[in-house]
Amino acid sequence: MAFKREKDGAKLIFIANMSKKNINFNIQLDGIFKNYFSGETFTISKEKDMKLEAWEYLILINK
Repeated sequence: MAFKREKDGAKLIFIANMSKKNINFNIQLDGIFKNYFSGETFTISKEKDMKLEAWEYLILINK
């Protein structure tokens, strides 16, 4: 599951693996974001697969 919300220039990306299995996937988005929880930089590319562990989720905000 993934969705994006934008308001007044602020962006939020939510990406979640809502299953009990690890997944590899591709998301049609390019950008550099900040992990809301850790503050670390997170890069998303249309050309690069992503991996999420079972029940893992990310909340990303624009940098």
